Amino acid sequence: MSTLQLRAADGTTLSAYLVKPEGTPRGAVVVIQEIFGVNSHIRRVAEQYAAEGYLAIAPAMFDRLQKGVDLGYDSAGMQAGIELMMKASNEGALADVERALALGPAHVSHYQLTLEPGTAFERRPPPLPDDDTAWAMQVACQARLAEAGYRQYEVSAYATAGRECLHNLNYWRFGDYVGIGAGAHGKFTDVASGRVLRTALVRQPGRYLAAAGPADRLQELRSVPDADLPFEFFLNALRLVDGFAVADFEARTGLPWAGIASRVQMAEARGLLRSVPGGRWLPTALGRRFLNDLQAEFLPERGPSTDSGTVQALASTTEIG
Repeated sequence: MSTLQLRAADGTTLSAYLVKPEGTPRGAVVVIQEIFGVNSHIRRVAEQYAAEGYLAIAPAMFDRLQKGVDLGYDSAGMQAGIELMMKASNEGALADVERALALGPAHVSHYQLTLEPGTAFERRPPPLPDDDTAWAMQVACQARLAEAGYRQYEVSAYATAGRECLHNLNYWRFGDYVGIGAGAHGKFTDVASGRVLRTALVRQPGRYLAAAGPADRLQELRSVPDADLPFEFFLNALRLVDGFAVADFEARTGLPWAGIASRVQMAEARGLLRSVPGGRWLPTALGRRFLNDLQAEFLPERGPSTDSGTVQALASTTEIG
C-alpha cells in the first residue's frame, strides 16, 4: 500500500491510494470515490480488489478542490461532500475526463447523476447546474471521449473498438440475467410458458445473509403482463446507439411485431427513430437527446385485462433455487 502523485493534463497534482497484489496482477481497477473522498471505506475496497489479484488505485478526485478529503458517512460528512461536489465546473469535468483517459481504460462510464428519492440528496437538495450548463458539460465531455477513440454505444457507456461490456449489452438487449446479493433484481424467461419473469431479493443485508436458502431470499417473483412487455423492451433497447432488430423484439418478448409497428412508425414520423438495412431500428440523435419522450411512446395502454401479472399459474413449472 502506498500513496503516489498523479499529474492531470492541466498540471493539477492529485494523490492516489495504490495497492498492489501479490505476484503478477490479473488486471487493474480504478476505484472512484464518492463525495466522501478517499476515506477508510474506499481504501478497504481497493485493498479487497488487491486481495483478489488486481492492482487497485483510488485517485483523490477532490484534490483539485481541496487536498486530503476524508469524510465520514454522517450528516456533517454528507454536507461537506455536497459542498465540494457543487464546486465542480465544466473545465473541471473535462480535466477529470482527461485524467481518466490517461489511465488508458478500455471502457468508460460517463453520465450525470440524479437526486434519487429517499436519499439525503432529496431531503437536502444541493444547488445544481442549470440545464444549459449541464448540457454543455455533457457535450464537451462526449466530444473529448470520441476524439480519444471511445465510441458511445449506450446512453452512459463508451468503449474502444471491441471492448463493449457484454454484460451490459445483454441487459440492454432485454436478455435474461440472475440477480445476486441483497436487493438484487433478476429477469428470466420461463421455458415452459414463455413468460418473462422478474425477481427481486430481500433488500436488507442482514435478512439476506440469515436466509436458510434461495427461496427465503426471494422477496418478489412476478410475471410481466403482455401489455407491459413492449415498454420494458424499449426502455432497455432504446438506450443502445445501434438500436434493436425486429427479430430480437419478437424473440425476447414473444410478441408479434405487427402489434407495435404503428407506434414505431409514429416515433419515426416525429424524427425520434429511423430504420436501417437488416430489419433494425435505432434512435436518431434527436431521439437519444429526448430519450424519455421516445420511450414514453411505448407505455402500455391501460384497460380491462385478464393478465394479472402474478405467477401463481407458473408455480408448477418454475423453481427457484
